[in-house]
Amino acid sequence: GYGNEVLEVLGITNRGILVDFSAHQIPFDLVEALEFRVYLGEADANAGTNYPQLRIPKPGALGGSWVLQRNEATPVGEWTTVTVSSTGSNFAALKDEENGILNKFELAVRSKDYIDFYIDSIEVVCKKPIINYAGEKPVTVALGKELYVPATATDALGNALDLQYVWEDGVELNSKGTPTQVGEYALTLKAEDSYGGVTTKTVTVVVSEEV
Repeated sequence: GYGNEVLEVLGITNRGILVDFSAHQIPFDLVEALEFRVYLGEADANAGTNYPQLRIPKPGALGGSWVLQRNEATPVGEWTTVTVSSTGSNFAALKDEENGILNKFELAVRSKDYIDFYIDSIEVVCKKPIINYAGEKPVTVALGKELYVPATATDALGNALDLQYVWEDGVELNSKGTPTQVGEYALTLKAEDSYGGVTTKTVTVVVSEEV
């Protein structure tokens, strides 16, 4: 079903709402997709047709072009998630060219008769950070020495991010931040961007006797 509270969209047979993300200042190039969890009701007039359809008109096109317009009916009588990929047709029209952010648009339904239209959630799916790892597998370090892992991280826009080292549970670490015992360990590299996107990569670290 739905998450908590839902928005009911009222009006005529074909209707919609304005969705405005501009205040959130989300970099447009960081957007991977939009996800809409909706419920569309049934109507006899839509049976056997390509209606009802959840749609996003291309801003300023006055119905002549679409960001979302699929030649098939959106599922009815159940909660469904409709995903709009950033690689899709006319998605670039949702960009505020002046500020480079995700802008505002209409989310609409086209139907041959009046139906229920509810919205549970609208989500912006952002591209994840990128971890670049070019080292050997496994990584080796002498007991008591500092660990060097040949890896870097950036967000999806290419901005550098810090890498966090997360050792497997129960590993005792010394002042250098490496295990105090000789052995083989799983180390997770973690990169997190300012929008909450997280990417991880696990590498094997072999701690050897100090030479």
